[in-house]
Amino acid sequence: MDIKTIDESLYIGQEKKSYYTCASGTYFTLHDFQGRCLITRAPSDSEQTIDLSELPAGEYILTISGKNAVQTRKIVI
Repeated sequence: MDIKTIDESLYIGQEKKSYYTCASGTYFTLHDFQGRCLITRAPSDSEQTIDLSELPAGEYILTISGKNAVQTRKIVI
């Protein structure tokens, strides 16, 4: 799994091509390149797995935020 860590409260890992895992306590959003918000997840007490397999192929902007940091990444499905 490819895990990117900014601080202890914020990471995202890619398990498979279209499955991502976020740390507990993080807020998750996914936007397309037209700025439309496609997925929003509120913080939870455990890791969250996000399934993006239903989305059409393309590029998206993934943003996760935790207690002390915000991370934005471009992802390609």
